[in-house]
Amino acid sequence: MTLQQLSYTRGVYGAVPNSLNDPSRRWDKALLILAATFLCGLLWSGCGQTYRPIANPIPLPGGNPQSTHYALVLNENPPVSGPPINPGSITQIDVSGDTNLSNLTIGVNPVHAVMNTSLTLAYVVNQGNNTLSAFIPTLGASATISTIPLLQNNAEPNAGASYVDTSSGFAFVVETALNRVAVINNSLFQVAAFVPTGADPVAVAATSDGRKGYVTNQSSNTVSVISTIDYTNTSNIPVGAAPGAIAISNDNNYVFVANSGDGTMSVINTTSDTVTQTLPVAADPTQIIYDGTLNRVYVLDTGGNAVSIFDASTYPLTPLKTVSTGSTPVSLAVLDNGTKFYVLFQGNPGMVQVYDAQGYYLRSTVTVGNNTLPAGLPALNQVLLSAAPGSTKVYAVNYYGDTVNTTGSTSIIRTLDDSVVANLPSASPHPSFVTSE
Repeated sequence: MTLQQLSYTRGVYGAVPNSLNDPSRRWDKALLILAATFLCGLLWSGCGQTYRPIANPIPLPGGNPQSTHYALVLNENPPVSGPPINPGSITQIDVSGDTNLSNLTIGVNPVHAVMNTSLTLAYVVNQGNNTLSAFIPTLGASATISTIPLLQNNAEPNAGASYVDTSSGFAFVVETALNRVAVINNSLFQVAAFVPTGADPVAVAATSDGRKGYVTNQSSNTVSVISTIDYTNTSNIPVGAAPGAIAISNDNNYVFVANSGDGTMSVINTTSDTVTQTLPVAADPTQIIYDGTLNRVYVLDTGGNAVSIFDASTYPLTPLKTVSTGSTPVSLAVLDNGTKFYVLFQGNPGMVQVYDAQGYYLRSTVTVGNNTLPAGLPALNQVLLSAAPGSTKVYAVNYYGDTVNTTGSTSIIRTLDDSVVANLPSASPHPSFVTSE
């Protein structure tokens, strides 16, 4: 064998002999000739026939649909004079479409509402006729209202029901005038038990597992712990003076209580049901929000014209910032993406200040409608500002409406540029509460 026969040229696909006349490559030549003959036969047999390619569609990525969220606005619908006797209503807003999804008639003088996170249940407290309205928000205009009585018998006086919170299995309705809580079985839509509390209960926070409800008692300076295991008041925890607003951490481990009488916040450990920390805030704290995204607690200080912000990523809590606001703030909303928080002020027109949640500075001011309440400052249960989950919209209710809707409306603030994109008219006159989920 010669050197010529052993030499190769290195190609892309490996080593190839320099000459196909090499005796070792005769079989390769034969195979190439056979393949060429077969290919020519195929081409010849196809002559005269039309080639029709088949186009198979290639699926493209879909859009970016927004999660379903709703805002609920409660409309008082009061008479021109005298005590409330007219049925109130709900305006249900589709967050993604900025549209009025439904108008539902409920009980007399609705004052507070809550939706569960799955949007399968909503409750509305009707103070005027001692009832609780229940419905399924996802059904929209076709939803049926179930009415749950909040009195044990007709001989009882007005319960003064003022606040509701719900969990996976139970809801807790505060009956201020009767110093008790009505525990609602969510599966049966009926009262499971009436449980006594301290004096003048005003607000409640439920653990997500439904085992406990924490009730602030304004006149006895305590927080009652309501157990759904045996429907008893297991403890009355001493806190600061005149406790009112209350919130609970996402992990259910801590409860935060705003004490409006002495300008403090109590932190309760839910394992031991004891106060583990008392922190100073500014004067007259009226609203408290737990932010699970940044692990923060926000306290609105109406009397101190401020928002107190605390780091809740570790315990004990540490103060982050006290942000000075305009005069007499009345409602607070926090975006769940951790970028901004909003503070509402009453007036004709009303005003919303927008603050940066990282730098704590005032970013802009948004003008809304006439949100002045006839009795002055809102009560604890009259929340006038709410941020929708997803951080795209903030809702401000206008008791006397706007220049077009003079009997009541809701201003929808787009958080992208903090502008009012719509003023939706209320289903009936005078909205005084908003929540979103």
